[in-house]
Amino acid sequence: MHKSLNRDKELLKRILSNQKKIQTAMKSFHCTNASQVLTNTMCIDLCSFYLLNINESYILLTEQSQEALTYVDMVILRALRNMISHTYDTVNKNVIAAYAVAFAEKKACDVTAQQIKFCMNDASGSE
Repeated sequence: MHKSLNRDKELLKRILSNQKKIQTAMKSFHCTNASQVLTNTMCIDLCSFYLLNINESYILLTEQSQEALTYVDMVILRALRNMISHTYDTVNKNVIAAYAVAFAEKKACDVTAQQIKFCMNDASGSE
């Protein structure tokens, strides 16, 4: 269990880092909502990249940590990953923009941060 929690902690830190990168991209391009992200090619492209990175970390988390990230819908995240990776030019970017905004919300970042703390506390308690 200790090893899994330490691994989850590092994966969650990567997820939180990418969430903050989405926030930074949105601020840099003056995007405050999904429709603004959608109309800004550079912003939507960056957000897509960060969502891919989040997906790659998320799928390696334990089930316990995945369930703690209540803002993530795995079905949508998996579909986004496939669309971004395989058919990016023709994908409906409304979904990407909406999901990027959802991941960038403070409450989503707070949930990730809380799970990092949980992993840190439980990992140190099981030593």
